[in-house]
Amino acid sequence: MSKCHLCKRQSPIDIITSTARYQEFKPFQLKNYENFSIRKNNLQATNNGATIKLLPYGEDELPTLQGGPLNVAYEFVELHFHWGEDESDNGSEHKIDGKSFPMEMHLVHKNIHDETIEEALTHENGLAVLGFKFAVVDDDKRANPGMDTLTKLARQHLVNPGVFAKADKLPDNQDVALINFLPLLLDCYFHYSGSLTTGDCNEAVNWIVFKNPLAIHKDNLMDFQSLMDNQGERLINNYRPVQPANDRPLYYHGGEFLKTGVISKGNGRTARSHDCPKQRDYLLTVPDTRLTEIAPLAKSHLTKDAKKIVAEANFLGLPSFA
Repeated sequence: MSKCHLCKRQSPIDIITSTARYQEFKPFQLKNYENFSIRKNNLQATNNGATIKLLPYGEDELPTLQGGPLNVAYEFVELHFHWGEDESDNGSEHKIDGKSFPMEMHLVHKNIHDETIEEALTHENGLAVLGFKFAVVDDDKRANPGMDTLTKLARQHLVNPGVFAKADKLPDNQDVALINFLPLLLDCYFHYSGSLTTGDCNEAVNWIVFKNPLAIHKDNLMDFQSLMDNQGERLINNYRPVQPANDRPLYYHGGEFLKTGVISKGNGRTARSHDCPKQRDYLLTVPDTRLTEIAPLAKSHLTKDAKKIVAEANFLGLPSFA
């Protein structure tokens, strides 16, 4: 029997921005994410009866994540989703100031010093999870081809639990890659110590929850909502309710809330200055990535801002992203 109710660092939580402490973290370093896709035969999709997962397989070197609030490197384990029963703001696991979103995505990573997931689950720094919320948009210019392909793949081949979809199920000239689910700018996020939101809810997770939602279309949600769970019912509302924060430290990295005064940066040298990383240093660290492969943000002006930063970075001779 699960002992989640006896624990004090459970997830998800309602992130109350006014309680967050500003912290300047190092830029993230993501390696090998651009090399994992269904068409490259090292990534597969499955309906496990509780969600849709993207899982690596084969002998290829796994993607790794480090930087930010993480003290060591973490290797990619899986990507999965949580969603509601319609396109309303009810489906995400984390809330921000009481607001939910239609869907949330988790990229789960394991501490490289742990040989197995089981070992990682035994200590508080065993896992690192990147959490992204989604908001519904009707702007075709902010489509995500990878997400479109994945949700159609799910509707056509993953309706029932226990089946996998690999490259032979993909339409011609289409792919689903890990890079399709990451935004261009990894700059504005919250960090806290928490737990898994399924199973025994082990308190082993460094949570990194990004503030700005990614874009998704209504049809994508409807594709996921057409799937079936292990009980033969519609696979919907597969999210855990928020849990008590219990006065855990909550940290914020980014400039957006500093500008509005919601979060104070204090008087120390943790605030951004001439000797601190610039916003362009928080661009996705993937070489030669086309902008069309990156997950678009739900707020169009933020997408434009990110592309402007890319243009400035290219002008300064930094690695190209176009």
